Amino acid sequence: MGTFLNHALKSNEGPEEWLDFFALTGSAFAHYEDCNAVPGYEELQEQETYEKNGICSE
Repeated sequence: MGTFLNHALKSNEGPEEWLDFFALTGSAFAHYEDCNAVPGYEELQEQETYEKNGICSE
């Protein structure tokens, strides 16, 4: 994705909206896999994480 946006997203460089999206998506996967959330998103409960990312958890 960083190639298409011409930003080094993995180096935490790029538009804030994309960095937040990938961090939130990573936290959603972490909840799904019973792992620790991405730093900065630990305070969100599982349902909140899914809702903020537009994922239905049902």
